[in-house]
Amino acid sequence: MKQAEVSQDTSAQLEAIIDIGLTYAMTAEYDSSLNYYKYRLPLAEAYGKEKDIARTLMNIATVNSARGEYGNSLPRLNEALRNHQLLNDSMAVAACLANMASVYEHLEERDKAKNSYQAAIDIASIARHRAKVFHPHCMASPRLPQMKAGISNLFL
Repeated sequence: MKQAEVSQDTSAQLEAIIDIGLTYAMTAEYDSSLNYYKYRLPLAEAYGKEKDIARTLMNIATVNSARGEYGNSLPRLNEALRNHQLLNDSMAVAACLANMASVYEHLEERDKAKNSYQAAIDIASIARHRAKVFHPHCMASPRLPQMKAGISNLFL
């Protein structure tokens, strides 16, 4: 019983920290947001919370992208992508790929952007078909119309 309580407390603490980071990110207070995410990452690692590690990496990458630090964003997205793939979380994989596509767009790497968007659409479509529902996953939760709009913009 005590172990379950510790686990719930840890999860609640990690959720509170990410919520604060998300709030700062949504108000464009990126330094504060990044501080919370960087505080959260070693906690998630210490407790072996793999999904929380992947979510935090993705949110760090999202903040880096919002700040125009695309070179810092891609390594975090690649790490988050690997983690989500290991967790078999298809929607999170699609979200990572869509975020990577956006970064590639900003870096004017159109082929990589197109390929990442297409992979995100394919994965999200399959997962959606299987689950028949999208779930809110993180700040950059994938939405098929947004991904399709992203890929279509590359052809303009």
